[in-house]
Amino acid sequence: MVRQVILVLLLLAALYVAQHMFSTPVYSYEIRSFGAPVEAFLPAGSKAYISFSNGSLALIDFNAGSTISRVIKPIGLDVVGMFYNASTLVIVDSSGTVIVINSSTLEPLYSLSAIAKSDEVYVSRASLSQDGRFLALDIVYTVKSAKLDRLVVIDLSRRNRVFERDVNSNDVLCKIFSLDFYQRYLVVETIDTLCELCQLTDNKIEVYSVTASGVVKVASLQTGLTTKAVGAGYVVAQRVKDDGGQHETFVLSLPDLRILADRGMQPIAQIVPLGSNFVVVFWDGTTSLCDASLRCTNFFSIPTKRSVRVFSQNLIAIFTVSDVLLYATDYRNPPVLIGRYQIDWPSLSWDPVESRNSEQLFIAKYGNNYLVFLYPLARSTVYIRVVDRDGAQISDANVNIVSGGSSYSTLTNSTGWAKLIVPPGNYTVEVLKQGYSENKFSLTVNQPTIVFETRMDRERPKRFLLVVRVVGERGEPIPGARVSISGSEAYELTTPASGEVSIDLLKGNYSLRVQAPLYISQSLNFSLEQNRNLTVTLKRETFNLTLLSPRETSLKVKISRIDSPSSPVVVGVEQGLVKTVKLEAGSYQMSIVETPGNYTCRLNASTIVWRTGLDNLVVRVECSLIKTGEEAHLAEILARIGNETLVSRRVSKSVSLGSITLYNGQQLDLAEASWNKILVIELFYTQCTGCKYLIPLLKRLSERNDTVVVSITVSQTDTPDILKRYSLDNNITWPIGYDDVRIASQVNATSFPTVLVIKDGSLVLVGIGAKKELEEAQNKYASLLNSTGLPSILTAGRVVAPETLIITGLFLLVLSIIAGGGNAGEKRQEKEAGLSPYTGNIRPLSSSLRSDNTQALRLADEVLGETTF
Repeated sequence: MVRQVILVLLLLAALYVAQHMFSTPVYSYEIRSFGAPVEAFLPAGSKAYISFSNGSLALIDFNAGSTISRVIKPIGLDVVGMFYNASTLVIVDSSGTVIVINSSTLEPLYSLSAIAKSDEVYVSRASLSQDGRFLALDIVYTVKSAKLDRLVVIDLSRRNRVFERDVNSNDVLCKIFSLDFYQRYLVVETIDTLCELCQLTDNKIEVYSVTASGVVKVASLQTGLTTKAVGAGYVVAQRVKDDGGQHETFVLSLPDLRILADRGMQPIAQIVPLGSNFVVVFWDGTTSLCDASLRCTNFFSIPTKRSVRVFSQNLIAIFTVSDVLLYATDYRNPPVLIGRYQIDWPSLSWDPVESRNSEQLFIAKYGNNYLVFLYPLARSTVYIRVVDRDGAQISDANVNIVSGGSSYSTLTNSTGWAKLIVPPGNYTVEVLKQGYSENKFSLTVNQPTIVFETRMDRERPKRFLLVVRVVGERGEPIPGARVSISGSEAYELTTPASGEVSIDLLKGNYSLRVQAPLYISQSLNFSLEQNRNLTVTLKRETFNLTLLSPRETSLKVKISRIDSPSSPVVVGVEQGLVKTVKLEAGSYQMSIVETPGNYTCRLNASTIVWRTGLDNLVVRVECSLIKTGEEAHLAEILARIGNETLVSRRVSKSVSLGSITLYNGQQLDLAEASWNKILVIELFYTQCTGCKYLIPLLKRLSERNDTVVVSITVSQTDTPDILKRYSLDNNITWPIGYDDVRIASQVNATSFPTVLVIKDGSLVLVGIGAKKELEEAQNKYASLLNSTGLPSILTAGRVVAPETLIITGLFLLVLSIIAGGGNAGEKRQEKEAGLSPYTGNIRPLSSSLRSDNTQALRLADEVLGETTF
């Protein structure tokens, strides 16, 4: 049973030690020597304020790793009080100078003189109220060569005295032994006589209420001379006068000084308030935690000679001549030593004379010019030198320091050094360099600066295959995506048609960024420690297409993707309503596919292209009633074209109209230009002989107010200069451009000239060939035809099979060669050699009938719809 109890106690002790070891931050030790004597020092959070006898003031910020200093009193300082209050620092000099300073910049805000009377000599002690408004001073003054103390309270907001008490007051005051503020209460130990022996019995502890309304004494208790400390709502005091080796010790409540506890105790060397309790260090080194009833528990024994001690809520720091000891404690169990720092004195050693602390910072003064700091290590600078086995530096080695989810990386410089700034903790260090074996080891960071050297063996480092596949949301591969890889190595790749790239990489940590046109980019981090496949799915950018419908009627709009194959979307637009369609980023062609028979409608934009940053695009649908006589005008135009072409057919097919490029570089929107008009498109090329026979017809149509004529070349050899010359030579006044909207493919046109008649976005007539070309050929070769007995099959207006036309054309070609004689070819060559600059590919006679497809004149019904003659 005894063994079990001992085992449990050992386990509890181990858990207690582990708890404090892992919950307490890593502390660092530092000793600093200053050129001028240190007058006062004050820790505030992670900052330390230090005043010097030469009149300068320094601020050391241990979190930021910065130091600033400023001269605030050129004639020097003899500081009796330095107080921190959020944004300000208040310094009181023995000469009575009070300086209020900006606590961040050390810029003096204002100063005043506390000594205001001729009998006042110097200030011996000071205390600042918790709100920073009231400053209590013990000012020494002379009366008939005797030095007495005067209690003075200054309102710093008004910068004047609001209270004073001295030997001439009704409440006589001769000497002051301590000044302390608790909230708005000033606690003072005083005596009203100059009898020094009387101090042991007659000293009083007095409490004043200090407010903007005035300073009023609220309590007084005769205690005799005491060692005391002011805590949160209480005063702990021990009488200096002993009684049989025991000293009366009592706890007084604030502000009424009611006795809460009173008993004899061993002489006390130090009292430290900690919330509602307090720590007592006796002269023999015994340390106890006591409550307001003076129930004390001994928990530690510390040296009291040649040492100073500071206490926080869970730490104890002991500064000795040779060491600084840091303990973790709960003030009930024995403290755990978590740090021991040896003081390396540059020459002579000094005894500690004073110590102060905040919750984060512990400071002790040694001699006049040394301060020793103990502070939480916020970050550490790690210097790593990487060399090979022969000691030669290795440059551009990748150094990674990893702890949990945090990673820090850098490259060694030309001398093999790498520098990293990291928080304290336990790390794994990886050093990678192509051509060297991997170097991996553990590192504990617990000092401000760590410097070490590591060696690498020449060996082929591990490389692994990374395969990145870039796909869309439907799993389709995305070609042309840019894959950027950065880390131990850096590369930039572009996906092919498969959407997949692969590369051998050095082992390490990498960042990957994938970008592709029309897609939302994506980034991710990954670790490469073996061959790895990554699939990155990109979401398509989207935008909203808003269709504003007309008030007159309802209709349907077809939206077709231009830049990639996909099924068109047909959207119904209700009368007077707004229709919004969410589309993927890309280029689209729009056309109206269904309108009431008595309306003609158009879109104000037939082609839309998504651009980066485009969230919403508005397209307006405009409609108007068909005017009386428009059908008659259309019938007239159809009849004219039918009379001038070899073959013409009435059809009903929707076509996509967009912008085309004219030979002068300008853009022409076919849908916009033909709004509420009849659009006549001639498909031609400049060396087409039959095309020139249709020019008079097109000129007459272009002069009509209800008709728009456009000629579109289908030949890639027709350059802008050739088209310009063609236009000038033939006196063409209507637009000529290129087939950017692929209208020839839409109607399956392979013989030229081909004339298209379009009304309200719908193809209504297709005419092929030039009838006058055939008539002239008949007249020119009539005698040859008659002499050969060739049947008269080319009668105007007669429909013939394509095979017959092709055979007839070839036969006419043979006849022309025979009729031209032996030099016909030479003359034709001479003519070709002297052609104008727009000469393209030379077609043979009856080129308008030439076709690469024997079905050229049979426009497929499935393409053009039902055909009528």
